[in-house]
Amino acid sequence: MNDLQTSAEQLESSRAQLQRSYREKELAMKNQQQQLQSYSSKKKEKEQVLTVIQKDKNTYAARITEVRRKQRAMQKKIESLIMAQQELIRKEQERARLEALRRQRLAVQRAAERRRIAAENERIVRTKAPPEGETPPPPARSGEAPKRPARPAPAARKTPPEEPVVVIDQTESEIDRVSVDFDKGGALPWPVNNGVVVRKFGSSLDKELNIVTVSNGIDISVPVGTPVRSVSGGKVVQVAYLPTFGNVVIVRHPKSYLTVYANLGRVSVARGELIQSRQSIGSSAAMPEGGSTVHFEVWKGKAKQNPQKWLR
Repeated sequence: MNDLQTSAEQLESSRAQLQRSYREKELAMKNQQQQLQSYSSKKKEKEQVLTVIQKDKNTYAARITEVRRKQRAMQKKIESLIMAQQELIRKEQERARLEALRRQRLAVQRAAERRRIAAENERIVRTKAPPEGETPPPPARSGEAPKRPARPAPAARKTPPEEPVVVIDQTESEIDRVSVDFDKGGALPWPVNNGVVVRKFGSSLDKELNIVTVSNGIDISVPVGTPVRSVSGGKVVQVAYLPTFGNVVIVRHPKSYLTVYANLGRVSVARGELIQSRQSIGSSAAMPEGGSTVHFEVWKGKAKQNPQKWLR
């Protein structure tokens, strides 16, 4: 009976211990179920957020693609303006070269003509003038026929008048007086104050969108209405308007250098105007996507340059 009593007590103790373990496991299971429900709820929320982010990303990618398309269109338009202006510069330089050659040939011809006329006059004087010491013939006597006077020597030919000087375009000399030497590089002021370069020159890869873009210049982010100034003196050779990207001003400098200022709202210079360094040419315009960005380019001839190599 003692053994049975002891066994009963042990069984009761084991039963109580098993009940406690069961309650603990049941409580743990309920906690796990609650956590699973919470995880499931959070997962659905995250999936919804991811769906929204994916939609936003697609929208953002579409907007970026559209902006890049417009930028390419703007760059092509600017390139066409640059090529047209460089062709005008080439023709102007060719006219100046031909005019210099024409003047040189004309000077040589006039010098040769003067020498020929001088030699002809000298020959006439030497052959037609009376010999040295000879007296003129005496007057005729009564009844004698008067002698016919000697035929006068032909008058010396005069030097032909010079042709009127053709006035050529003085653009290059005017620009030289107001512009710096671009070939030195690294000394030009920035076209805007306190700007941030948001797009650099050349090719760049957008890793998120996997898009390669090419820029002929730099984009500088500034507040709307920021004054835009010329980086050097020169002559305004083009003022054009591009849809979506506002006004474009092109300034000519010595040695076939051109600077381009795009995305301008207000323009304060006119085509053909000679401007000084740091002179205001306009202000930055608001972009449809928000904010304001000034596009700046440097060209030498028909080759685009990295503007940041010229800006201090």
